[in-house]
Amino acid sequence: MNVSVGCQVAAPEGLGSLAKGKGYFFLGNLGGAATLAWFENVGSSEKRRVCIIRLPSTTFETALLDGGLVVKEEFHSMPPWLRDLEGLAPEDMERHRKDAKTSGPKIVDRRYSFIDGLVQKHIQLLTDGDLIASVGSHARACDPPQNATRLMVWFITYLIAGNNKWSLLPAYSAIGHWERSAHKYGDKKLGRPSHYAGKRSGYSAIPLAERIQNAYVKHSGLGIKMTEIHRTALKYDFGCLVDKSDPDNPYFYHPEGKSFPTDRQFNYWVKKEFGLEKIQVIRYGDARIRQKSKTSQGKYSQAYSNVLEAMEADRPDTRFSTVLE
Repeated sequence: MNVSVGCQVAAPEGLGSLAKGKGYFFLGNLGGAATLAWFENVGSSEKRRVCIIRLPSTTFETALLDGGLVVKEEFHSMPPWLRDLEGLAPEDMERHRKDAKTSGPKIVDRRYSFIDGLVQKHIQLLTDGDLIASVGSHARACDPPQNATRLMVWFITYLIAGNNKWSLLPAYSAIGHWERSAHKYGDKKLGRPSHYAGKRSGYSAIPLAERIQNAYVKHSGLGIKMTEIHRTALKYDFGCLVDKSDPDNPYFYHPEGKSFPTDRQFNYWVKKEFGLEKIQVIRYGDARIRQKSKTSQGKYSQAYSNVLEAMEADRPDTRFSTVLE
């Protein structure tokens, strides 16, 4: 079985030093060994390090054939921390880098200039198996000398992204907070494909945003968890049914194949409209939230009252508010 550079593989039941279910980026199967990598966060978004592991080629190939290793994800042209920018044109990426002091092209070109020598001989490095030592030596020889850990991140990021220079952009805090509803692929489901249900499962929640927010107002209340609100909304507002064959993983579906939101999509659009503070007031009550605050913020806005009033006016029969039959 062929695996492309940049794809992720996972060991469903573990494999030697590979942890169960963890994703590993495939770099190549050369010199009698398959090289895998993953990124470890060690602080802020720009403080990462690359971890490398090499498996004997025979072990790697056998595991792919017998299911010990599975291809976890399709190829992406951006690393995980820049996934929201995938598919955007360079000029669009620039618009999402708010308050950036240096242009994107200058940043990626400068970073690439430090790893160009590594890229040119990456086949040799993967074949010889001295990747970490070679990157460290290369970093010290740069003018000016570079941090070896950071250089390794840039180098591996570039490789797994299919030699896409834009993958070298910094993970600015504004990235990932762009307006998804304005995206040209607004009719498609965004985000990482579902490993449980399949990469083609689900729907875009953008056309459902208003219905999600209205359903939240209708079904939310003191003590009601978001998961309960979501399940109630699926039944009463989106017309879903539930297959309870697996009690631990109820399967929701629409009998006519119409779209409905996942729990994460539901949470996202509710938080986007009302904000976390208002949601906490609705669930826990005004008094409890005030008591937990370090300082009093005064009276809550009229908007809070409007949501609570609408919630009381539209509350369904409590016999059905939290349980899907």
